[in-house]
Amino acid sequence: MLALALPLVFALAGVFAVAVIGTGLHRAAPAIAGLRRDLARASVPGTMRFRVVETVVRVDDGKVVSLPVRQRPVPQSGWRAAA
Repeated sequence: MLALALPLVFALAGVFAVAVIGTGLHRAAPAIAGLRRDLARASVPGTMRFRVVETVVRVDDGKVVSLPVRQRPVPQSGWRAAA
């Protein structure tokens, strides 16, 4: 009995996972189409760059922590910069 039940459970879990992924893609499709339409209408497409410097994660609290803004280090001149 267990030889039949265990593969059945895994198959049902797989079908459920595929259904969840399909539902998410179906719901996101209109938003993606709108973004592509807006991008096609833009006269000059631009490039945005960003970098996450630090993330702080604590398991026990669900607060959003703002990232501190840090100054870039000034490059040293001379032999120490080459090392």
